[in-house]
Amino acid sequence: MPNLISPEVTRLAQLKAKQAGVDINHELARSIVEESIIELDPELDLVINTAESFSEIAGLAKFVGANDIVVNDRHFDVRVLNDEGNVEISRALIGTPYLLNGSLVVSLNGTDGGTVVGMVEAFDWLSAEQQNKGNNVTLKFQPKANFDLGATLRGICDNAQSSMPSTVKTLPNETELQGFISNRDSIIAARQKQIVISILNDATVRAKFEAAQATARKADRVVSDAAVWENRVETVVDSVSSKFASLSPKEVRSVVRKTGEIFGGQPESPQFRKHMLSKLTVEQLSKKFAGVSLSKVAEVVDHVFSGQPAVDSVKGIVNNKVAVDIAAKIKTQRNRAEGFVAATAEEIGMAFNQLALQPAYATHSSADSGVESINEALQLLEAAELAEQASHLIQ
Repeated sequence: MPNLISPEVTRLAQLKAKQAGVDINHELARSIVEESIIELDPELDLVINTAESFSEIAGLAKFVGANDIVVNDRHFDVRVLNDEGNVEISRALIGTPYLLNGSLVVSLNGTDGGTVVGMVEAFDWLSAEQQNKGNNVTLKFQPKANFDLGATLRGICDNAQSSMPSTVKTLPNETELQGFISNRDSIIAARQKQIVISILNDATVRAKFEAAQATARKADRVVSDAAVWENRVETVVDSVSSKFASLSPKEVRSVVRKTGEIFGGQPESPQFRKHMLSKLTVEQLSKKFAGVSLSKVAEVVDHVFSGQPAVDSVKGIVNNKVAVDIAAKIKTQRNRAEGFVAATAEEIGMAFNQLALQPAYATHSSADSGVESINEALQLLEAAELAEQASHLIQ
């Protein structure tokens, strides 16, 4: 009868498989074997010691497919029966102490459960190795309908532990271990086996191997994170470029990346989007309103993105408040923010009348400087209006 796998065990297997960089089926198969042993008659006195398994050696599961359990201090490899009726193992493990007690074979029913359906002896793997080429050895396996797991394990544990050559004349150094991790194909099979034996039997070599795989894993993570970030950058560039037509994709990409340096790689966060959109808005407006101080444009955008109304934002920057009021009236009359057009005498006159201003206004400043203030305020108001439109993209 198949052993069922609970959703909790499946999730745990997914997590462990991801962390170890292995196929989830390996984790599920080992869970099936452990559960099957737990359900056996206690009188068999079979005790599992998960912490001592070779697959717990950091990197050994990922790089050579170690997937074992320990029962009464005996290591048993665990293999998954695939859809073609085959089991497969790394050549580097055959003929090493890892495979001394053979492989338990599990037939999985997806992620719902599975059954231990037999065993492959160590000598069967040695025989199959002669028929295979490449890094992996495949063996055709016929499941046993009534495989007695308890009797099989008890029989092996009761017998004296057989021995296998386990000494290595030349232990691998850090460089060779790094090569074993990064380019195992360049190492002949016999030497790969010696490296595995050294990792299993020599604590110093094992420590060096774990350190080397940690470095390799960190490098992989950096590359992976960089790829994920670049994908996020391109997604953001595609989504906002149309809103900032004056900027090239290269310019948008530069702003997105600089924002990431400040707020991390989470473009969906409000802080990230606010900062990015603010900077993009300033970049675009600096091109649209080339005659206005960039610092003033940036200040207006900052005020608008902080929630201030457009007119208040501009009044906080332009000293001549009346000029802002006049510009606001002209802006209302135009009723849209297209390319900047300097205020005409007629527009200024109409604004004066609407605001009930006296010609004395002109006495506070020269005619030219008064018009300049109005035009500056008009540009900043248009910039503020465009900034308001951009600020809505934060949501």
